[in-house]
Amino acid sequence: MDCKTFLDWAMPTLGLQPSAFARVRRQVCKRLSRRLAELQLGSLEAYARYLETHPEEWAVLDSLCHVTISRFFRDAHVFQALIESVLPRLVASFGPTLRIWSAGCGAGEEPYGFALIGRQFFPEARFDIVATDADPHQLERGRAAIYRPSSFRELPAGIPHTIDDELRRSVTFLQQDLRREAPDGPFALVACRNLAFSYFDEVGQAHALQAIRERLVPGGVLMVGLREKLPSNTDFGPIGPCLYEKRTPT
Repeated sequence: MDCKTFLDWAMPTLGLQPSAFARVRRQVCKRLSRRLAELQLGSLEAYARYLETHPEEWAVLDSLCHVTISRFFRDAHVFQALIESVLPRLVASFGPTLRIWSAGCGAGEEPYGFALIGRQFFPEARFDIVATDADPHQLERGRAAIYRPSSFRELPAGIPHTIDDELRRSVTFLQQDLRREAPDGPFALVACRNLAFSYFDEVGQAHALQAIRERLVPGGVLMVGLREKLPSNTDFGPIGPCLYEKRTPT
């Protein structure tokens, strides 16, 4: 059994779409190889049998499938649209405290990016940011807020490439798996990028969208990844690149 065949077999049990992992499969397969060595198992067939007799191992396998690629202002043109057209309206409508949820926050680049935007472009408002992720190691990195210079390469000119204590206090990190839990709302802006609508199966995507819908205020905005599409719905309308507004009930 090769790695792709194994993942095609195992990932549906985790609520994941195997085909979505084509770009990052090599990373996941390397982690699997290390796990086999730790368990002293000689093949993925043996690991599949191990999973069948050790159900607690599924949680370990799930952690091996976490995608950890991130950087500040990833897909910079989307953030530019957010700064120029979306956030001014949200601040005017829902300020002076704007609640933002970064779902699948990774090591914190996205939520701190929102904090930097607030300081630089909307000093009259307070951005209160909740950042959630299933991976405790990524959350630990986020709380430490130490990043390589290359992580900042897409930041607009004039924004400092450091995260100070004030910015750190504006972000609350929570360990939550969007497949099972979500923070308390309401939020004016939710960023769910390169997570649910890339890697979750259809049921998981619908569940995630429902959780987001319940926590977004009417007129609030959902931000998704560059290659992502929302499940079929009537509650969100596109307002910009990767940006959807929750429609106000009529």
